[in-house]
Amino acid sequence: MGPRSSREGRDFASVLAGAKAGDEAAWAIVFGDLAGTVVGYLRARGSTDPEDLAGEVFLRVARSIATFEGDEAHFRSWVFTITHRVLLDEHRRAGHRATTRSLEEARAGGDAIQGPPAASVPGDWTAAADDLAARRWSDAEVIALVGQLTDDQRDVVLLRIVAGFSIQEVAGLLDKPAGAVKQLQRRGLAALKRQIEGNGTT
Repeated sequence: MGPRSSREGRDFASVLAGAKAGDEAAWAIVFGDLAGTVVGYLRARGSTDPEDLAGEVFLRVARSIATFEGDEAHFRSWVFTITHRVLLDEHRRAGHRATTRSLEEARAGGDAIQGPPAASVPGDWTAAADDLAARRWSDAEVIALVGQLTDDQRDVVLLRIVAGFSIQEVAGLLDKPAGAVKQLQRRGLAALKRQIEGNGTT
């Protein structure tokens, strides 16, 4: 996912500098740009309290931001690295696997992932991803669909769709070879396509 202009006409470098200096307006931009995506990822990966866990993520970000160096794309990757580690810590403490829910339960619950719109799915994806984009599934439906995947497939699909990361970035976050990530992506998207066709949605 390429660099984006920060809100309010401020470029990322100035936002980062402001956040490092403790500027509240800069922190509002950092939090506003990423909080929804972080919460959505945590919720979809089975966090018992995604909002609270997101607070822990941004607390760690605040503690370490003074040492961060890089552009906006690197910053997003860094935040999601922290997010992934915080989630793993929660799962270790709880001693259980991420829970999954049916498509109907998710539709009724109204969960939401705030991430890139389905139409922004990168062009190198398979026909399964094209189906996801064309059918414009709701956030709750995406959560339910990925909930049926294996943990590794779910991580890859969420990081690609929700966070908008490249194959190489996902490989770095998950500490897996890029080839393994591509294979997980193919299998995950194929499983999603089967679910889409099985639900009879057009």
